[in-house]
Amino acid sequence: MQQYLLARATPWRATNRQGAYFMQGWSITITLETAQRRDAPVPIDKEAILGYWDTGSFGTNWVKHLVETGKASEHLRGGYPDRYVALARDVLPLIDNYGIAHDDYVRDVKLHRDRIAACPPEQAVTVEVWDLS
Repeated sequence: MQQYLLARATPWRATNRQGAYFMQGWSITITLETAQRRDAPVPIDKEAILGYWDTGSFGTNWVKHLVETGKASEHLRGGYPDRYVALARDVLPLIDNYGIAHDDYVRDVKLHRDRIAACPPEQAVTVEVWDLS
């Protein structure tokens, strides 16, 4: 599982030899809000956010692995945002203690440890992934 957690990414503004920009990375938010509420034109409930961070281009492999193994479902795709739903028991151990932040390209990490600790294992959480390009 560790291989899915490490983001081996290119720098945020890297270019290829022709000068075209590479994918810059992802902004990831874990929240207690449902996917449907996140779609609604209402203010975001900031108290429902369990954590967020920015990561490199491979920084979503862990959530893709959860989908592949049937532990998460994909609700929206396209990068603006991608949205997944999973149980807290499958997501929170991966982010607690910076389990997914073992790469130089993970930055701006904010985990609300009190909210994570209070979250029941059977609680559905939404993983929202925004393309930073």
